[in-house]
Amino acid sequence: MSRTLSFAELAIVFTCIAIAIAAAQEQTSLPGAKLSARKCSQNVAGVFKRGEQALSRGSLDEAEEAFRYVTECDPRSAAGFANLAVVFIRKSQWTHAESMLRSALRRDPRMWGLRLNLGLVYYRQEQYANALPEFELALKLNAKSTQARYLLGLCDFYTQRYRETVQVLQPLWQTRTNDFVYMYVLGTSASQVGMTELEDRAFLQLAKLGTDTAEFHLLIGRAYLNRFEPDKAAVEFEQAATLKPDLPLLHFNLGVAYLRQHQYARAEEELKEEIKLEPEVAYAYDQLGLTYERMERPDEALRMYKEAIKRNQRFASPHFGLAKIYDKQGQTAEALQAINVARDLAPNSANVRFLRARLLQKVGKKDEANKEFAAARSAMNAGRQDAVEERVPGPEIRVNPGEGQSDP
Repeated sequence: MSRTLSFAELAIVFTCIAIAIAAAQEQTSLPGAKLSARKCSQNVAGVFKRGEQALSRGSLDEAEEAFRYVTECDPRSAAGFANLAVVFIRKSQWTHAESMLRSALRRDPRMWGLRLNLGLVYYRQEQYANALPEFELALKLNAKSTQARYLLGLCDFYTQRYRETVQVLQPLWQTRTNDFVYMYVLGTSASQVGMTELEDRAFLQLAKLGTDTAEFHLLIGRAYLNRFEPDKAAVEFEQAATLKPDLPLLHFNLGVAYLRQHQYARAEEELKEEIKLEPEVAYAYDQLGLTYERMERPDEALRMYKEAIKRNQRFASPHFGLAKIYDKQGQTAEALQAINVARDLAPNSANVRFLRARLLQKVGKKDEANKEFAAARSAMNAGRQDAVEERVPGPEIRVNPGEGQSDP
């Protein structure tokens, strides 16, 4: 004789079903994953060891296959998901890496290396605001991790939290005395918060590291660029180019200096050179788009902005550039679509807000336009009237934070 299940019993049944569905979804979320009835005939520990060995010698496909086997045959293995995430990090497959890290965290939320790698996934995509809390938690779980501390300090710097940058990075002084980027970031942050003694000490150490090196001239040129002194910046970048012409972001920054000097042909040449050296970095395409915009070559500007977006969809500047060109061409719907994305990515930019307000006026949305004008004025009053396209990266973004920690 059958009986009706109680509410508590039903809850247990549904929980078990939900767990099973979640496990299946984690497997099917993998690229090329198959849920066919694979017999777990091999020793899981042995396969895990082979995966580690493959990972250490850079055989990523072999490592991926091994760690997939581990997660299928032992779905409780946090280390299996963690190592699979490392494979995806090294393949730059960020969505899959994040998914596997969150799967590992559900199994062992106190593995500090998982937080470090999750922060690294965001860091590599230049989502510094998202990376920051992950590095904070990694450092909280492992206060001795100098990598977590360094990356946290860089994210503080990128998000303009200069006082926090100083607080986080100062304890690393003894171990980073020969690090150009560390001294530059610490000195610049100290300058921003009025810590003159620390600023002087950091830049004095920077000078001791070598005033005749390409890296030194690049960083000093960048400091001039930050102060909107493109003439002085160009001199430093040109000196760096004579010493090490393939230095990452050198031609980019030189191109920006020429752009600000209105030397558009020279800017175009330098930005194209940067693209040759690092074709997957979005910034050069964006600034080349701006150069073509200033040269009144809108079709080429559109193409470059779209290339920048392909490489970094969360970069606000090229979306803003698209909106400006579409607006000039009378393509209001396309302009609105682009400026909406730019607004979501850079909500505090007065220029973005002003353009969106004007476009909303064009389509008759007066109330919404008035709200945008108010937001733009608020941003301007708060000192955020700078154009989003003027926000260019410094050479410190090329810091290699590591390729992901395996089996944390």
